[in-house]
Amino acid sequence: MTRLPADWTLTRRAGVDAPLLVAYPTVPGREDDAARLDAAIAAQRVEEGGPRFPADTLRMEGYATCGEAWNDAAAWAASEGYRFVVLAADDLEPAAGCLAAAAAALAMGWSPSALIVTAETNAVESHGDWGRIYPGEGNTPVSMTRIPAIRVEWWRPIPPIHYYSDNAVTTVLRHLDVPILASRGFAWRHYWAQAGRISGVGEQAARERDAYTIFERETITTNGRNL
Repeated sequence: MTRLPADWTLTRRAGVDAPLLVAYPTVPGREDDAARLDAAIAAQRVEEGGPRFPADTLRMEGYATCGEAWNDAAAWAASEGYRFVVLAADDLEPAAGCLAAAAAALAMGWSPSALIVTAETNAVESHGDWGRIYPGEGNTPVSMTRIPAIRVEWWRPIPPIHYYSDNAVTTVLRHLDVPILASRGFAWRHYWAQAGRISGVGEQAARERDAYTIFERETITTNGRNL
């Protein structure tokens, strides 16, 4: 294993060669959120009473945007021999069987779009489309992925943006002809942690939407050749 930066924390099970890495940036004040996510990943099982699903966790501090953290995480995962990467956030919690569902989808060649519910009310936030929920595994093409799950060979660098970083990953997948399909098994709870929320969200979101739009346009106009 290559030497980790001082502000990265890798959690892996001794003696287990995990095929999947869950990577996420975090900020001060969200220690409890990050600990909850790490614990939930450690408890993942393929099925109730079955063997634990082998997944490692990479917690990344010191990043201004998701895009920068995800770029570094995906590159590191490829260098370390992982097959799959889930690019997450620190205020998420995977449902039972979530990571096994992601690995199964990725092994079949499609990227699962997460079913995301609000932790407080259990209301559906997104299933690739806002406020919608779809049946089954891989039955429904959707507009985007909001907790990207990818094969490492699908990764291409995205802009250093926080907002629209998941849109940028979606753009890459579409131009690699990777199907993005709704998955009920790839399910997460979203806690909407408030610590470290960016001030001036409107201004930053507008700037980063512009950066994403340029990235999307350049990708489209080159028909993906720049990827």
